[in-house]
Amino acid sequence: MRIGLQIPHFRPSTPATMRHWLRETAQAVDQSNFDSLWVMNHFFQLGRPYAEIEKTILETADLEESAATAVIERGKFLQQLGFEHIIFNLKGAYTSQALKQFNQVILPALKDQD
Repeated sequence: MRIGLQIPHFRPSTPATMRHWLRETAQAVDQSNFDSLWVMNHFFQLGRPYAEIEKTILETADLEESAATAVIERGKFLQQLGFEHIIFNLKGAYTSQALKQFNQVILPALKDQD
């Protein structure tokens, strides 16, 4: 099992102190027993122009209860909102059938939107 730490928000501060705090936090996590460090899409708080940041979202796909078309519709909606990178988490078992649905149906439909 792998265990990660998520930072859902950054404490209020200036971009310079926030960068320093995030660097120290990442180094502490790296030296600990955590396997990963996750942060939200708040890097614009660190002084980067918002337009330069790739918009990413984590989305759960429930192929056991929903059809692939529902996942495609949700993905297209997220693309319309401006998300450029969708990371899918499968609810339930990661079966070969679910991965096949992604490979043959969902991914081609969403990648055609570019």
